[in-house]
Amino acid sequence: MDQEMKMILVRKKSFFTPYGADPYASKMGGLQIVLIASEIEPFAKTGGLADMLGSFSHALVKLGYLPRLMLPKYRCIPAKFFTGDSSRLDITVAGRNWPLRILAGQNPSGAPIDFFDIPELFDRPGIYGEKHGDYPDNCLRYTVFCRAVLEWLRRSGSAVDILHSHDWQSALIPVYLKTLYAADPAFAKSRGLLTLHNMAYQGNFPATDFPLLDLEKKYFRPNFLEFFQKISLLKGGIVAADSITTVSPSYAREVLAPELGFGMEGILHKRQDRFSGILNGIDEEEWNPETNPELPFHFSAHSLDGKARCKSELQEKLGLPLRPDIPLFGTISRLVHQKGIDLLLEAIPTLAQRDFQWAILGQGEEALERALRQLAERFPEKVAARIGYDVGLSQRLTAGADFLAMPSRFEPCGYNQLYALRYGTIPLVHGIGGLRDSVRDWREEPERGTGIVMQESGVEALRNGWLQALEIFRQKEVLAAMRQRGMAEDFTWKYSARQYLALYEETLRNPKTALEA
Repeated sequence: MDQEMKMILVRKKSFFTPYGADPYASKMGGLQIVLIASEIEPFAKTGGLADMLGSFSHALVKLGYLPRLMLPKYRCIPAKFFTGDSSRLDITVAGRNWPLRILAGQNPSGAPIDFFDIPELFDRPGIYGEKHGDYPDNCLRYTVFCRAVLEWLRRSGSAVDILHSHDWQSALIPVYLKTLYAADPAFAKSRGLLTLHNMAYQGNFPATDFPLLDLEKKYFRPNFLEFFQKISLLKGGIVAADSITTVSPSYAREVLAPELGFGMEGILHKRQDRFSGILNGIDEEEWNPETNPELPFHFSAHSLDGKARCKSELQEKLGLPLRPDIPLFGTISRLVHQKGIDLLLEAIPTLAQRDFQWAILGQGEEALERALRQLAERFPEKVAARIGYDVGLSQRLTAGADFLAMPSRFEPCGYNQLYALRYGTIPLVHGIGGLRDSVRDWREEPERGTGIVMQESGVEALRNGWLQALEIFRQKEVLAAMRQRGMAEDFTWKYSARQYLALYEETLRNPKTALEA
């Protein structure tokens, strides 16, 4: 027996070992789950997709499951995450041989993770691209990744119940399950599930890239992979998946309309019987203001002194005047049009005569980064801009701010408002998608309100919301009550993870969906 096969067999023994005493886990015992994604916290991250995979896998472990995670081995992933075990695999994709290594690892929750080491494709400075734009060979990169995942599972002989893919980068998994691997006994009982995290990112590529997929030409058609004369990997996954989810109930409704369906509302209508929205959850251990080691001071809903001290520490760190008497707004975001950063840039100068401070942390479009730096230079005692990604600072900003501004034009789920509520920071949000599902407006529900919900997107709506926040800050009893209500909300994975488990079970009971001829 060669060394590679020995490694496969040794690793197979602990592939999916359920444990724990959760009664729901016992009922579902033995479910074998693979989570496939292009980013997973804490290994590689550009946004909420990574947060979801990191915290969701942790929740499954706590419920008694041991999902296996699959992720490309990017340059940015430190060696400390690898256990030292590795296996070699050769696959043929697009007419050429791709030698690769699978590096074994483990995420902080204990779930095993396989890193697919393909240096030619993933040993690069960025994940999807760099400042000049996306990598032009992204179609090839993630096609090879998806094929490698399936070949690795097939050759290891590990039966899998659910292959749960996320966004366009792994949307070819359900496509291949219904095409290249449709008759493969290794996947006879497997079901493909696809979660849509943001319909604006679809994996659309020129039709000339279609041969990279190694599929028959008949699959390049309008009711499958063809999308306005291009290939759409996301569309293919939507058509082929046995179940489809998105990351909040409201967003599941919104993407059925042209405004937020981005051209795919029609295909989603056809799949409505297998389409649902499940609100993302957060990791209650990581985002715990009483114990989080990233925070300089700890606090709880019943003792907020530590939050006030976090605010002072944050002001000092950001170079802002120490002003406990005025509200500090925070924003943590990718700097892109979707997030409404341009609205903030336009609204803040018109409010400059008011007493407040605003701190923003993020990175993204160069024009927005430049404009934020200029705004901070113009109002040095009022605005602090930190360009980049800093986990520690994001936690301290969430804890130290009084309000969190999220004027997103659309927001499938959003995580920062959930973190803010957990930390007694009042969200100021546009009432759309997951923001609508997680924040109750203080004026519409005075006794239950947890934030400020703008019913429209725009500079004037943002200005009005900002002025409401200033009003709340002046009313100390209202401010304290809203903080306590927000901190009492439970947006952990306690409920959402069970919804996914129920969906997995339902998907396995249902027959596999068939592709239209």
